Amino acid sequence: MSNEHAHAPAHDDDEHNPHLAHHFDTMGQQTASAKLGMWLFLATEILMFSGLFLAYFILRMLYPEMVLEAHEHLSKWAGGINTVVLLTSSYTMALGVRSIQLGDVKSCA
Repeated sequence: MSNEHAHAPAHDDDEHNPHLAHHFDTMGQQTASAKLGMWLFLATEILMFSGLFLAYFILRMLYPEMVLEAHEHLSKWAGGINTVVLLTSSYTMALGVRSIQLGDVKSCA
């Protein structure tokens, strides 16, 4: 058994684009990979939520009395707090993105 290892040619940092990840050869390859990854992520999310909604509608169709009885046990306070937290976090993220777009990075810290 040999102790020698094959090494791939390394990129020199001097000639390497600072926005290019080390495992990509070109920006086009990196962009195509990022797009494919995003489409795969969206497809898995659509599949997961489609299954969840389908299960909910089937359950509601098969057991309507159970759904009506269960809705009496829901907490309006918990739902309200969750809604406020989600709206607040969405608003702060939108403010952060807008600040970065305007070049005001200090307000994002």
